[in-house]
Amino acid sequence: MNIKKIVFLVLILFTLFQQGECATQRKIDAVVGWAKPPYVNAMNDSGFEIELVKSIFKLNHIPVKFSYVPYGRTPLLVEKNKFDVALTISKKHNIKDAFLSESYISYHNAVVTLKSNKLSITRAQDLADLPVAGFQNASKVLGENFNAMTKQNALYFEVPDQKHQVELLLLGRVQAAVLDVNIFNYLSTQIAGRNIMNNVDIHYLFPESQYLLACRKKEICDVFNIGLTEFKKSDDYRELLKKYNFIKKK
Repeated sequence: MNIKKIVFLVLILFTLFQQGECATQRKIDAVVGWAKPPYVNAMNDSGFEIELVKSIFKLNHIPVKFSYVPYGRTPLLVEKNKFDVALTISKKHNIKDAFLSESYISYHNAVVTLKSNKLSITRAQDLADLPVAGFQNASKVLGENFNAMTKQNALYFEVPDQKHQVELLLLGRVQAAVLDVNIFNYLSTQIAGRNIMNNVDIHYLFPESQYLLACRKKEICDVFNIGLTEFKKSDDYRELLKKYNFIKKK
């Protein structure tokens, strides 16, 4: 084989390598909202959601690097092609030029109030005159009735740091906090040093929220979806569920 042919073949192979997306050789850059234990713990890349996503990609020998930002920024960062995937994405985010995976996790958001305040909350409108702290983007993902309430309630605001959100409720700075019940349980136990769920009322105004992965490329979502189905059949998945003993609506 002459030199010209060798050079030509090398150039072809180099081009194919550059364009290829070999799953076993690439790394996933993922962006995720911070401060969401027990789902996400930015200190050591742990938490149910982080460990689940890592385990799914690991089936295809794909390492995942996580970057943590305020939750409200995650859709925009994928939209601008800054990351390969974004975690905890709702269909209501309407991210441009992104592919969505199958649902891989559900959060159960609720209204949490102190039992001592004896508040009856059966619909979003019951919050209209109360100081309320919601999680970031709650007004966008919790339905039309809740969104309407947030627009008319001048005392409603959203907090990127959910530990601060829980502190506001426990200190009496707000009368209601809107967040996932398992996040509240975890953070309130950390703050109080003991389980205080008997001291609060949980008002289940919202259905469980299904969350997906937003992927910059369809191939990434395809790999994730296949891995998700496979991992859910495994003993490792059952062990992960056992590790995080979540509260379920009675």
